[in-house]
Amino acid sequence: MSRTISIIGAGAGHAGLLTEQVTQIIKTADEVYASGRISGTLITLREDWRVVPLSDMKELALESKKKNIALLLEGDSMFFDKGEQLYNELKDYAQVRCYAGISSVQYLCAKTGQSYDKIYWLEYDTEDLLAAISYNERVALLLNGENIPDHICRMLCDAGLSNIRVTVGSRLATGRERIVEDEAKHLRDYEFANPSVMIIENPNFNDITKTLFDSELTVCENSITQEVRWSAANLMRIQPTDKIINIGAGSGEMSIELARQAYKGIVVAIEENSQEFEMLKGNKERLGCYNINALYGNSLEMLEHNVDIIPDAVFVGDNVRGIKRILQSLKHKNDKIRVVILAHTLERLAEAQSALASLRFAAVEVSQLSLSHSKVMGSHTMMIADKTMFLLCGGKNPMNENIDKNSD
Repeated sequence: MSRTISIIGAGAGHAGLLTEQVTQIIKTADEVYASGRISGTLITLREDWRVVPLSDMKELALESKKKNIALLLEGDSMFFDKGEQLYNELKDYAQVRCYAGISSVQYLCAKTGQSYDKIYWLEYDTEDLLAAISYNERVALLLNGENIPDHICRMLCDAGLSNIRVTVGSRLATGRERIVEDEAKHLRDYEFANPSVMIIENPNFNDITKTLFDSELTVCENSITQEVRWSAANLMRIQPTDKIINIGAGSGEMSIELARQAYKGIVVAIEENSQEFEMLKGNKERLGCYNINALYGNSLEMLEHNVDIIPDAVFVGDNVRGIKRILQSLKHKNDKIRVVILAHTLERLAEAQSALASLRFAAVEVSQLSLSHSKVMGSHTMMIADKTMFLLCGGKNPMNENIDKNSD
């Protein structure tokens, strides 16, 4: 191929941070397109910068008659798949080469003496911030426009994370660079210039690689045991980014199990018993599952007036009344919703089966769980049977949907 297209990471936007090789490519290219602002020392590398939206780069590069084209991206060239997408779109038309840049987060870590390897990169516009903080030791955000550090700090304070430590760097690698490290409560009214980089540290994050046992929870008398939680969560086929509703959340043991599996999503937990609701809030805060939105009140009223998310899945506890009306409301929000219902009695089982059938839920299945736990009695160990329970599930399997799409 006679044409060469170079995809370059501009790093923090300072010419002194570019490698000598990249500097020469920029200076000698026949045409250079830049995504983002070209300012400071970077602008001195050449006079004919063409600043364009990232979405236009492919088309402009293909339309150009020049043989040597450079595409300059903010940060690292492969950050959040942007460079990879450009590479895949252009590789059949030219010889494409990628050159890494020092990202703003790398630069900020180096300036503040922080480790870089344990950082979770959050794409703020598409992922839930509180979920990321809950399950990662450190989270990095690139902020611009309306998404500013003081707004994030106020959000953290409102979520009960006012003491969490935050590092903010603005206008990095320029003469107006500013780096501040403090607790969120001290930065909520602090003004920062755009663009900025933010690192949020949570040493008490919830490690989702470790199994959660009943002994780690404060639970009510009729709580869902760990074996039932694990079975129910698997039947729900939870995806990491799912939005889930837990109706009749009780003391929150099921909500926490679901929140840990939907570690990039959100769980809305609804409970109308005041004592159990307080346990729910306590478990959420103690275990640090901040992607749980706990609501107190009647389930149907909450669904119709206070819950505005479109849920992917729902778990319905055993003590919830009016299953059919609730499922009808949920299916109105999402006709492909996945449902798991807990039933302790045959009457409850029949009610749930009838509701799922009348509302035409697909792939309805019933599982019966009979659990026994060991108990030492004198010099002997006896197996003591727990009450039998049923799990009913219905709705389309998201894995089957993916298979259908791939087969198309």
